[in-house]
Amino acid sequence: MRSIGHLTQTHLSVLALNRDTHAPLARMPVYAEVSLVVDAPPSPLDLGEIRALSDEPFTHPALGPLLREALARAMDDPTYLALPRQRREELIEAVAELARDRRLVDLSDEARRIGAAEVVAEALDRLGIARQARGSTTTYSYPLGTLATDHAGYASFDLRRIDRELLRAGRTGAQYAFHLYPLGRESSRYNAVQQARFTRDAIFAKLELAPVDLAPMTVLNLPSMQNPALVDWYLSPGSFAAAPDLLIGADGCEKLVVAPVALREFGFRQVVRVTEPPDGVELPGDVRFGYVDEYRATWYALGHSLGEIQYSLPLAPGESVKLAVVDWAWSGESARQEETEFSEQLLHRTHRDRVITETVHATLQEWQRGGTVLGGAAGSVGASGTGGAAGIAGGATMALGGSYSTSSGSRVLAAENVHRLSDGFVQSSAAHRELASTVVIQSRQEERETIQTRTFTNHNRGHTLTILYYEVLRHYRVETSWVRRRPVALVRHGAVLPEDEPPADPNTPSDEAKVEATWAAAVSRHRPALEPYLRDERLRPGFAAVDRLVALLGERRGHGHQEPWAGTSASPPPTTERDQRFTMFEFDVTTFDGLHDEMTNDSENHLRIYAVKHDGAAIELVRDDTSTNFNTGGRLRSRGERALFFAFVPVGAEEGKGLRWGDLAGFSIYTVNDTWKVHWLAVSAFALPDKRRVVLIPPTEYKLMFGKYRDGQDHDDSGNNTFTTITPPQPDREPGQVPGLPAPRFLLTPEERAACQGLLDHIRRHGTYYDTVIALSRHPNEIAVEFEGRDWITGNYLDHLDPRPLDVFGSAVAYALLDGEAPDVDPAARTERLVTFPTRGVFAEGKLGHCTISEEIDNTRFWQWDQHPLPVTAPDINPATPVSPTPQAPPATTPTSFPSSVVSIVAPTAAPDPTGLAAALTAFATPNIFRDMSGRAEVADLLKKLSDNSIGIAEAARKAKELQQKYETDLATAQHSREAAALKALTEAKTPAQEAAARSALESAGRAADLEADLRRLAASGAMLSPAEQARVRDEILRRWTRPEPDRVRVTFHHTHAGSGERLNGEFDAVLTGGGVTERVPYTTVVGVGTVEVALPPGQYALAIEGRRTAFPATVRTRLDVPAVGTHPGFDVDLGTVLSPLRRTLSGHLATLSVPVGAKRVSVTVTAGEQSATAAHTVNYATATPVGQQAAGGLGTLLKNSDLATLALVGAVADGADKGALTVAYTYLTGALTVTAG
Repeated sequence: MRSIGHLTQTHLSVLALNRDTHAPLARMPVYAEVSLVVDAPPSPLDLGEIRALSDEPFTHPALGPLLREALARAMDDPTYLALPRQRREELIEAVAELARDRRLVDLSDEARRIGAAEVVAEALDRLGIARQARGSTTTYSYPLGTLATDHAGYASFDLRRIDRELLRAGRTGAQYAFHLYPLGRESSRYNAVQQARFTRDAIFAKLELAPVDLAPMTVLNLPSMQNPALVDWYLSPGSFAAAPDLLIGADGCEKLVVAPVALREFGFRQVVRVTEPPDGVELPGDVRFGYVDEYRATWYALGHSLGEIQYSLPLAPGESVKLAVVDWAWSGESARQEETEFSEQLLHRTHRDRVITETVHATLQEWQRGGTVLGGAAGSVGASGTGGAAGIAGGATMALGGSYSTSSGSRVLAAENVHRLSDGFVQSSAAHRELASTVVIQSRQEERETIQTRTFTNHNRGHTLTILYYEVLRHYRVETSWVRRRPVALVRHGAVLPEDEPPADPNTPSDEAKVEATWAAAVSRHRPALEPYLRDERLRPGFAAVDRLVALLGERRGHGHQEPWAGTSASPPPTTERDQRFTMFEFDVTTFDGLHDEMTNDSENHLRIYAVKHDGAAIELVRDDTSTNFNTGGRLRSRGERALFFAFVPVGAEEGKGLRWGDLAGFSIYTVNDTWKVHWLAVSAFALPDKRRVVLIPPTEYKLMFGKYRDGQDHDDSGNNTFTTITPPQPDREPGQVPGLPAPRFLLTPEERAACQGLLDHIRRHGTYYDTVIALSRHPNEIAVEFEGRDWITGNYLDHLDPRPLDVFGSAVAYALLDGEAPDVDPAARTERLVTFPTRGVFAEGKLGHCTISEEIDNTRFWQWDQHPLPVTAPDINPATPVSPTPQAPPATTPTSFPSSVVSIVAPTAAPDPTGLAAALTAFATPNIFRDMSGRAEVADLLKKLSDNSIGIAEAARKAKELQQKYETDLATAQHSREAAALKALTEAKTPAQEAAARSALESAGRAADLEADLRRLAASGAMLSPAEQARVRDEILRRWTRPEPDRVRVTFHHTHAGSGERLNGEFDAVLTGGGVTERVPYTTVVGVGTVEVALPPGQYALAIEGRRTAFPATVRTRLDVPAVGTHPGFDVDLGTVLSPLRRTLSGHLATLSVPVGAKRVSVTVTAGEQSATAAHTVNYATATPVGQQAAGGLGTLLKNSDLATLALVGAVADGADKGALTVAYTYLTGALTVTAG
């Protein structure tokens, strides 16, 4: 064998036989290795004239040359000639004697050669002559290991562990030898390759060895096979108990018989798709050609063998062990089924007629007169002079004013009250109740008891005894063969299960229920095919739940329901209207037409709304997640216009469930720093969970005033009014006319619903697998009917295909072609392998210890143990007592108790007390009910203006600013009115058509307002443009606002201060220019974030931002805590009344803002620039003016022209005995904005 790379064998098998009896040698240790050998035969040895050379066996034609070659390989000529003649004769005679004794003449050639080497080596050892290794040289050896032959004399080495690349690197002229060393002896080496016994999987070597005492070798416990395989069973069936009688145990003391027939046989198929069909096969365009290879797997039993030790029981010499095993089991099963049907009909009518008439006549007469006398004088004198380096100046001023007012009046009050009450109450109730209950109880109890007693005794007094329990292994030969190849047509099959399309609206329960109903019907229809091949056995109970759901759907469909899957949820609706909950309210407000009625849009002028509960608690409603001010967007400025807006219950209020109708008492509206009058008010709420509109306050005329006028010195403009005339909930009225039927899936129990949902989700996730299962389970007749209706090239499908499906390949089903030619089967196309499985049984075998513990016999000592047995024995075990059964009592069969009655008599409510007259008298008795006619406030205001030296220019500027704000307010109010009307129509829409029309109106309102605004701006600037330019601009405006809008992009602006990083809140305008489009959009930032939606086509735009800040950030501390300075105590400085945002114009731009194709959102970061500075002011502790007021006035004067970003007190030190110096550090806005994308 020149190269190990050509080796195909995987095992080196050895059979060891007794040379004399040819019986198997069991437990023979054998060492094996693969060697790289260079063989150079030595020169013949000159034996000289020795008498023994003329006799047998040296004269034997076959044995003689082998003995001479063995002597030449064992020593060279100088060594042999150096021996005395007598020693040489003794050596030759010893070799001849050993050859005759071992009868080498009768052996085979290979055994004769090995025997010749053995007798020469033994003769040299007997005479004490050292051996030499001549002839062959081993350059490299790879050890395979050491094994021991089994009871059949067989051992097997695994050749797959050989490093073949290393052996392939051997030098030229070298050969590979598989050397075997019985008992590990070098002199007994065998080369398995020289026997030339090869199979496809093994190199086989038969060793005929001299009898050897192998008893000491049993303690080695070496294995006989390194990697058992089927080739080992072929070469040594007895090693696998495949012989008719198997020998196992010590010395083959046990026999087992194995059946040689096949135990199991399985068939399976494999689909092979062919791109080009063979000649003569024509298929339709949608059919592909292929083959189905059919295979058969046959399992043959090879018998049993012993495996690992599972349990052992050691016994000392003379030891006896008694065991009692009690196996007791009790099982009980009880089932209780109850079916309860409860029906109840209740008819309750309550009728009440109540007439309350209350008449109040009140008269109030008052006569009043008043007068005012006012006088005032003012004068001023001044002189100045200078001469040389000195100057003289002097002056005097005087102001004198006087006022006298008087007022008198008389009041006459007369009132009359008449109260009439007529009350009638009629109540009628009738109830019919029926309860039917059926209880079925099944109880089964089972008890089993097994008692075993065993005694283990070691009667040997000199050795220990160990009982070993071995695992019993069972071996199989698995043969896989190719049966046949059938030509098939691959026909695409459509999906049997429903297509898993997304619902039209994922949030609509009816769509989800419809999909579930469709899948349930498909699963129920194909249940016989799906259930046997279910992947997850835990989901099997879901089939029964699916069938019940399909039955409920069929019952609904039978009653004429067009959508049998639809219905209400499982959660019951509120039982009365007072349990309805609200999370959103709609306010419809009309401002009164009068002086100072509109609210300004300043950030300090707030409008807040509270929901008042019956227990006195108030919940402040919110406009969005962060704001509670509803005075935004100028919605409350316009006189006589309607404002429509929504208010929401905060998320954290009322445990997140909404405000309960029965707890709502009314609403309280509160204004801050402004006056406002309400003309009309209407409030609606939206009930959960169906968003049903509930009118709480219908449109009602109120004419209520909030706050006070600014005519006098009183600047307290805060005020509130509470509206409690809301529609109360009806106590015994259902929220809907008739509660809807629950959906069929909610008629299932929670367990059934979970099992149904789990099974449907599993089948939907593995739809491809279960489509295949259904396709293969179709009945041939069903497929035949389908094939009759499908056209082939000639005829139909049934004329060319067998309607029995064979297998599935991808999305196609394989059907056998009736006119296809099947190729011949290769009889050699089969494989075999050995498979071993553990069994449930064990095999017990006793092993005596190898070492004795007995003393040597000494006649001077007593040793006759049979005369005096051991007095110590194991105590007896008490008799095993069976366990007394303890059956469980069956469950009670008491039916479900009858529900409590729901009919009760409702007591009529008490009649109200007449309180109208008391309220009228209280109103008339209010002091200062008439206005003051003395004119004291006007006089005081005039005197104040005289002392302040006010001028008319500032007053004129203020009036002009008010007129400009009023003009802008009128335009905004008109726009808001149109948008509010469109928004209300959208809210009240009940059909898709109405909703589409409302959305179109809302969009048109916005675009029409923008168009009108642009045309007004063009008209205002008409004098500055030529007629041609005006026409061009007008065409551009019309084209801009009448062309279709592109997709809207949500642009989010993040505003922060540069120094402090605080969020910046304000009102801004963003102008986007690019691609012939100019979009100007206003936005307001709340917590530094503003969002707008702009219709922008994809492209590059230049962005310019301009606006004003509306509120100080948290870093501007308008209240300063001044610590103690020297002996003077600390004080507070309140700058909140003197400081306010200056509304400085902030502007910035971004050169390029990219809007990608398909973009929905764009983010912009805006940072306001800041500049740092300090300011100082000195206060005097000795003056009468409070130091806090001094500091507020002085610091306010220094800081009033700075648009502050941060403000903090940094120093307060003494400046003399009675003065203190205050220093503040602040930053102010520079007006620049840094704009970046992202």
